[in-house]
Amino acid sequence: MENPELTKLLYRKIEIEEELRNLAIELTDLDNLIGVLMDKRKVTLEGIGLVQRLSRKRMTQWDNEDLLRVVLDTRMVNESTGEVLEETPLQKVLKVWNLGAPRKGVLKERGIQADEFCQVENQDGWSIRIF
Repeated sequence: MENPELTKLLYRKIEIEEELRNLAIELTDLDNLIGVLMDKRKVTLEGIGLVQRLSRKRMTQWDNEDLLRVVLDTRMVNESTGEVLEETPLQKVLKVWNLGAPRKGVLKERGIQADEFCQVENQDGWSIRIF
């Protein structure tokens, strides 16, 4: 059974996702053009503010085992007081690897129910993914 309104909305979603991809490409092109035109790494423009040019980098093939060892051996020090900040190994890892929350799919693969370890708040609406 076909629902014309549903079909219409899904086509619009596909259009918007394509527009977002095109806008991302355009933003990258604009960044490159702006970067070429900037004569210094940092400039301040009236009405805009500080603009900083950074080189693009793609970092891959991390040596995670070695990096983990080094991260766990570090200590954070409060620069103003000189106090060594107490951190658990997990806190160090979470700060470095920027894991805001556990990966629910990986937990599920391991047979772990994520909602047993967190507070769950049901929200209005839906999230629709198209593959």
